[in-house]
Amino acid sequence: MLYAAFSTVTTLMAGYLGFLIPQTWAMGPVWMAYAALTGTLATGCWVIAHECGHDAFSENKFLQDAVGYILHTALLVPYFSW
Repeated sequence: MLYAAFSTVTTLMAGYLGFLIPQTWAMGPVWMAYAALTGTLATGCWVIAHECGHDAFSENKFLQDAVGYILHTALLVPYFSW
């Protein structure tokens, strides 16, 4: 659960960082680096959510489905349909 919380917090922090970068052509390289950073951090959330789908996150089925559903929904990926 600590990894899920850490991945979620770091992904949200990176998302907030995007509001601080000016949207100009000169900042294009910064936006590319930002996209790589944010994508890498969001992958941590996706991996945890994916493991929930394989019943590998917790023995508690409710907790596992809740974490998997919340993380998958935040990443715009279906959870129960897969």
